[in-house]
Amino acid sequence: MSAAAVPINRSNPIPGRGRRCTVRLHYPPSWAVRPNPMAAELERRALAWLGADAAARIRPFAVGEMANWPFPFADEERAEVITMLLALHVAGVDSGELDSALARGMSPEWMARFAASAVGGGDHLARRRADMGTSRFIALVSYQLGWEVPGAVLADADMRAVEVAAGNCVAIGRDLFGFGGDARECAPNLLTEVMAEFGDSVGDAFKWAAQMHTRQVRDVRRHETALVARYPEHPMLTAWFDALHCMIYGFAQWHARAPKYSATQELAGWTVQIAVSPACPDPF
Repeated sequence: MSAAAVPINRSNPIPGRGRRCTVRLHYPPSWAVRPNPMAAELERRALAWLGADAAARIRPFAVGEMANWPFPFADEERAEVITMLLALHVAGVDSGELDSALARGMSPEWMARFAASAVGGGDHLARRRADMGTSRFIALVSYQLGWEVPGAVLADADMRAVEVAAGNCVAIGRDLFGFGGDARECAPNLLTEVMAEFGDSVGDAFKWAAQMHTRQVRDVRRHETALVARYPEHPMLTAWFDALHCMIYGFAQWHARAPKYSATQELAGWTVQIAVSPACPDPF
């Protein structure tokens, strides 16, 4: 289903008194994190490395914060590699030339998983996770820490559920903050699918998506609790989950601030304000 399936009558003027609502993406306070303070410098390096044409295309993505808010704990070398990877990702350029940098710190098994392409079939969120590459984002949590999740844990059904729920948190946030742009381009978006399926207004669709996001956060915590209890022989798993939480929160804050997206969405007589809670009013 595409955004074009949602009827938006552009010929009628918006009523003088529009409707307003605020939706919040709620996270536990312990998930809140500030970005790596080198974010601006690492973005400068990435844009210079890409060249003027590619840099101009991706500037609205604010790749410094895109890379260094979700992954704030990396040392300078790894933070630079992550920033370069995500800059190439949004520029639509193959990142193979960074493989040697990744391979210096990670196993061949990790490299194979990182290189694998996600399958984009299924429902809208599965396709969005594949398009965004959320499985790679989750893999970069291990690269940031320099610690790989053991194979037995990766194969556990609870870990697979964590990966889906964490990816959904990021994907839902992207569609909330990117709704206006997708509507203008008649591109697929979770909100337009909700409106088409349930006949919801813009405001009700945003509230539904925010509630779905809350359920995904709860799913991450529920499956995480089971895994930490099941694998006490891997104490670093707790640190890995702490970093995963910050990745999810960091992407929400990046989406809220990047010029490519917007925390205020206006369409069909509605003004929707999207907030991230807890807030981080002074990130640097």
